[in-house]
Amino acid sequence: MKNLITEQRDGRSRRSGLIWHRATVAWCCWVVWGGLELARAAVLPLPVSFTYTSNGPLIGEEEGGGRHGFGFPDPKVFRDGEDFYITGTSLRFYRTRSFQKNDLTRYDLKLDFGSEASRVQKIWSASLYRHTDGTYHLYATLNYGEFETSVGHFVPQSGEVWRKQSPIKRWRLARVLVPNAYDATAFRDGDGTLYLIYDGSRKPKDGRHIMAWRMRDPGTMDTGFQPRAFFSSGAFRSENLDRPGGGRLVEAATISRIQGKYVMLYSVGDFNAANYKLGVAFSDTLIPTEGKTYQRIFAPDPTNIWGSGRGKEVLYLLQTQKPGWPNYWGRYLQAPGSGNLVERLGQLLLVFHARHPGEINVNSFPRCTWTMPVQVNIVSGVPPEQWIRIPVPAVK
Repeated sequence: MKNLITEQRDGRSRRSGLIWHRATVAWCCWVVWGGLELARAAVLPLPVSFTYTSNGPLIGEEEGGGRHGFGFPDPKVFRDGEDFYITGTSLRFYRTRSFQKNDLTRYDLKLDFGSEASRVQKIWSASLYRHTDGTYHLYATLNYGEFETSVGHFVPQSGEVWRKQSPIKRWRLARVLVPNAYDATAFRDGDGTLYLIYDGSRKPKDGRHIMAWRMRDPGTMDTGFQPRAFFSSGAFRSENLDRPGGGRLVEAATISRIQGKYVMLYSVGDFNAANYKLGVAFSDTLIPTEGKTYQRIFAPDPTNIWGSGRGKEVLYLLQTQKPGWPNYWGRYLQAPGSGNLVERLGQLLLVFHARHPGEINVNSFPRCTWTMPVQVNIVSGVPPEQWIRIPVPAVK
């Protein structure tokens, strides 16, 4: 779930006495960037470990304040040549080349909500998109309070032009694209077809799914295309929200084309609890045909860690819920989610949000933006659970 409890609540940080860690890397892999695809040339093994320092996350609560409180949740990464821009649940956004704290340039979004101005309380998960005609677009979740949201399409205000290292900061709402939806990104398939990927429902009271809706252009939905749910929560104990009436939830998808597969990162669980975690799923096509889905990865659960009795459970990329389950990172961070895979100088990075370590009152810690190295190696004969790996840090 997104910011159902405001970011101001995140600002009540209880970090006293804790040491915050951040990844610095001495590893390398060869990955070639080709349009939307991160194509595999060759991959060197990850080192046994890398070192965490006490510099904190890439974007921490010290960058907070203003309309959305502290931290920087729901990061979305947009590439412009050698520059990367990170937008999120905030009126702030950042430019970087190295994903190092000392290489961040901060900007402030100035949004004209037009006729929606009296209703909009916050924006969530803003994402940038550049179309084939060179025009720039911004998609953001309009939050009207509590659970009421919609996806808005923004265009540059008059006179605004994107220039190298001088991004567009002033935008106006052109239209509401999808009601009762959130977490939208635009993604263009290899054949040029444009889709809006978002969290929404197929019909009232249908629950939440990761949806795809074909677009005629960056500001117009294709009404001749039935929006398709291509990833949904399953009957997996690890996807439970673990709160009264919570049910299950998947959300916040980002998709990359890597080594012949579409790799989707997604979030699952309650964003305000330690059971929020970052999952990964794979597909041979960007949007699976009706009734098909991206494929999760599973691991055996012979000791019934999750209490489902099924003998297996979802294998997450990062999780802080079960110390006995693979990829547990509770020592270093808490409640990871909203991930992006980013290639820079032959190195693949995971950019995501998480809270600082803490066993209780997770929602009192701000959601900040973190980075760490990741390796993807999708080859025949390698089990899917080994296709994507993150090195375990050595703490000093």
